[in-house]
Amino acid sequence: MRAEVTGEVFRGRCEVRTEFCRACVSGSVAVVKTGDGGCVTVCGACLDEMADSGQWEIPGSRPEPPALFAEELALPGAPRP
Repeated sequence: MRAEVTGEVFRGRCEVRTEFCRACVSGSVAVVKTGDGGCVTVCGACLDEMADSGQWEIPGSRPEPPALFAEELALPGAPRP
């Protein structure tokens, strides 16, 4: 399925929740528009898993895309490593 990362990143809960999920309860998530017209929030680990497994095709993606979910985003209330 085609998926497009909107670039909107905020603190929330991942809706995809793969076994690698880093935001099952709360964390940095992005909004992804899916090919069926819907939108989901997804953490970086689940986004990577969905793309790597071929479940999502992300136009313009590269093998090592820039980190959208870096801890350096300094989101208010975000836990620090």
